[in-house]
Amino acid sequence: MVQGGVGRKHFLGVGARTGMRWMHGCGGPAMAEVGGARRAWFNSGMDVADEPLAALRAATGAAHARLDARLDVAGRLADPVARTALLAGYKCFFGSVEAAAAPFADALPGLDFARRRRAGRIDAPALPLRALPVGDAAAALGALYVMEGATLGGRVILRGLAVDAATRARLGFLDPYGAASGAMWRRFCEILTAVVPTRPDGLAAAVAAAVATFGVAETCLAPRPTRRA
Repeated sequence: MVQGGVGRKHFLGVGARTGMRWMHGCGGPAMAEVGGARRAWFNSGMDVADEPLAALRAATGAAHARLDARLDVAGRLADPVARTALLAGYKCFFGSVEAAAAPFADALPGLDFARRRRAGRIDAPALPLRALPVGDAAAALGALYVMEGATLGGRVILRGLAVDAATRARLGFLDPYGAASGAMWRRFCEILTAVVPTRPDGLAAAVAAAVATFGVAETCLAPRPTRRA
């Protein structure tokens, strides 16, 4: 346990299994991974539109687990010293994704990309942004898939932290949508599943961008080794 009675929280939710199931619900079929292969159990027949989400989940599972094992976000946010570096890391992560996705996400009807931006809300030093392989709308949505999933996990983390009101306000970027979080995630899923299959090699581009975005998250957010004097 860490300060404030919060156990280890994860980048995309409370535990990889729970967090990923929540992410991929989107009001549709529940997905599961068995033996490293993608399988799905449906209440009704499979819709081809579900394929992008299933593929993204399968492709990023290992990166998600590795990130979860390293971050200890709740513990670091509860520690005033560690918090400062972590906030700079969040600003770097969100800023990198937003800069890469913006040329394409800004033009996607219904996405409301301006509302989804959050790097500018973080009061922290600016670190150099990281490059991402985003060259079209499908890749932009693959990168945003990771960022939007992190928002779902951030909402849970923020709710469990025992911090003063000023600190909670400073951490508001973790829960930017409040009560609209579910609706914002479902709308994102709808756009992703509608757009990605229409682009040439769209699924491959989305998957490559999502995997790379997990790498950027690890680079930006993982704790740095302490230097010995």
